[in-house]
Amino acid sequence: MDHARVSSGEAHFSCNCHDGWMGADCTQKVMCEPYVFDSPGMIGDPYSTKPCHDGISLNAADNRACYLSCESGYVKSTSSNQVFCDMSGNLHTDFNCTASACLSDPLIQHAQSSASCAQTPSGSSCDVTCFRGYESTGPAYCNLGSWDLTNASCVPQTCEPLLVPHSDYSTNPLEGVVDTSFRVRCDEGYV
Repeated sequence: MDHARVSSGEAHFSCNCHDGWMGADCTQKVMCEPYVFDSPGMIGDPYSTKPCHDGISLNAADNRACYLSCESGYVKSTSSNQVFCDMSGNLHTDFNCTASACLSDPLIQHAQSSASCAQTPSGSSCDVTCFRGYESTGPAYCNLGSWDLTNASCVPQTCEPLLVPHSDYSTNPLEGVVDTSFRVRCDEGYV
C-alpha cells in the first residue's frame, strides 16, 4: 500500500488512497479518457517537456498534464495550452486552434495597396484593385494566413482593335494597351 494513508478516529481506522490512486488496495491510477485532438491545426507543444499527442492517456496520479500548440497557419484562440486530468478522472482544457487570417494585402505587381485585404479570414477571398491601365484576373484567396495568388494578377487592359479610315491603319487595325499612344499617318489629302 504505497499509495495509501491510514487515519484513525476514536474507535476505528480507515485507509484512504493518496490523490490520483483508487481501489481496495490503492494500486489503481485514476485514469482519464484518452485525449483526442478535436481542433484542426492542433499539435503537441514541441517546446514543452510534456507535449500532448493525439490519443494520449493521462492519469491523476503521475501523468496529469500535457501541453498543446498550433501548427503553422493556425493560431491559439485561448489563453491556456494545457490538458489536465483531475482527481475524478475528468479531462479539462479549453484549448483551440483557429485558421490564421491574412494580415496584409497580397503582393501583386501593378495592384494598388489599400489595406482593404488586410485581416481577410482564412478561406475567404479579396478582390484585387489594379492601377489604371490594368485589370484584375480574379480575387486573391487567403489560406491559413498566406495568400493564394493562383488566379489573382493585374494584366494590361487592351483596347479594342481600331481601323482608322484613310490612314496607314485603314486595313491593319491599331491594337494596344490602355495609355499607349500611336502615331497615325493620314493618307494624302486627309488631315
